[in-house]
Amino acid sequence: MTELLLRAPNARVFERGSALYLLDARGAVRRLDGDSAALARAVLTILEQARTRSALFEALAELVGGPVEPASVVDELLSLLKASGAIVSPRRDARVASAPSPSSSSGLRVALCVTGAVQSVHTPWLVSLLLAEGHDVRVVMTRDAQRFCRREGLEALTHNPVCVSLWDARPYGVAPHIRLAEWAELVLVAPASATTIARIAAGSCEEPVSAVCIATRAPVVIAPSMNVAMADAPAVRRNLERLSEDGFIVVHPTSGHEVALAPAERAAMRGTMPSPTDFVAIVRAIVATAPSRREPAAPGAAEGWEARYAHGADERPWETDELDEGAEGTLERAISREHTNSSPLVARAPLASSFRALDLGCGTGTVARFLAARGCAVTALDIAESAIALARGRAEGDRVRWLVADARVATLNGRFDLVHDRALLHVLAPAEQRAYARRVTQWLADGGSLVLTAHDEDAPAELGTTRFQPRAVLDLFGDALSLESIERTAMRGPSGRAVSARRYVLRKLRG
Repeated sequence: MTELLLRAPNARVFERGSALYLLDARGAVRRLDGDSAALARAVLTILEQARTRSALFEALAELVGGPVEPASVVDELLSLLKASGAIVSPRRDARVASAPSPSSSSGLRVALCVTGAVQSVHTPWLVSLLLAEGHDVRVVMTRDAQRFCRREGLEALTHNPVCVSLWDARPYGVAPHIRLAEWAELVLVAPASATTIARIAAGSCEEPVSAVCIATRAPVVIAPSMNVAMADAPAVRRNLERLSEDGFIVVHPTSGHEVALAPAERAAMRGTMPSPTDFVAIVRAIVATAPSRREPAAPGAAEGWEARYAHGADERPWETDELDEGAEGTLERAISREHTNSSPLVARAPLASSFRALDLGCGTGTVARFLAARGCAVTALDIAESAIALARGRAEGDRVRWLVADARVATLNGRFDLVHDRALLHVLAPAEQRAYARRVTQWLADGGSLVLTAHDEDAPAELGTTRFQPRAVLDLFGDALSLESIERTAMRGPSGRAVSARRYVLRKLRG
């Protein structure tokens, strides 16, 4: 008899950026990247309905517009999916045994965000399991989540207050969502309703769950849970794709009973978040597979940058008080009045202070001081407090607003005529680069310029940075910015030697 293949109702699958992870019943994790991940996604989607091997190959051929070759690649993937429990034979028991939940010896500070999806009725169970893992758990709830689960019970479990509002009883205290966003080492949105997913994707902070997710610097795990018709809607799928591009971790839904139907009419269907036991196992795997915080290219590792700037110039051989070759002319052209209103002006003439400039990842402030000397009203930010302290000490009264902030999550008022980035974009993780591009585009005024310097393809791979070619930079910004110029340059690297780079000038199109 020909074997049928079916996606397991409780397949444990999650995605981080472009990678797809499979978690088996023993807790072992397999990672798929690139074409292998794309093929696995297609196979899992096709096998949501039981098919034979030949029917699967026919569906794949229709999807790609031709035969899938070599067939052995698909067969190897099927073997892997079977071994992980992600696909099963519907003739056999499709349940995947849950891995045991050993207590963690080094728990994390976890903000559990609960939304109005019906799976929130299991929140006390989920909280209990997270506590058993050794995590310190604090709960954030939307108003609709409180229809399914009482905050008093969760407060009794966690011995912490549940956050249900953007406002604190103390009129001058730190806003609760900001306090939690800064406190958390991991944020879980479980279950995540379609409404909350849309809020986070749109950057809406109208309620505490989305506000915490947007404000935090910690990894955010999204576990969608909704009716399959909602889950398959183009708007929901677009929102999830955008969240994945922005660096959020999205857990695949499993099968469950749709309680919106009458009890007698309920049948198992895809769309619900994994059970609390399976979800905690997935979280354990996410933590275990997280990129090392010791990587030199990770801008979120504020402690590493802090130490470099706090322990003397020998710790930062890339630092210089001089602009990179060619940068002075590029910046002067960008801030000239000819740039903004086409009226002629000598490039070195000071500008009115209404010309606003933003320097991202400013370090000790070399570029910020140059821009201030040219008459710009400058905002300069860096993730390292020690760097900002050094920059302030060297500014000697220059008109610069110095901020300790992470450019990936910073909230800045108004728009800027010039945004400058020397060596920030290329240290961002690939999953964060599109979010960066959207934020820079939002910060730029219509007609404003981005002056961006980043490592190119000739930079040493061991630096761990993204080595950009022009096409990749243009693709990041799409139709929002137009290219004005590209020039080859060099910047000092970690060894103090010159590293190959390109300097881009891009202009925001006028609305």
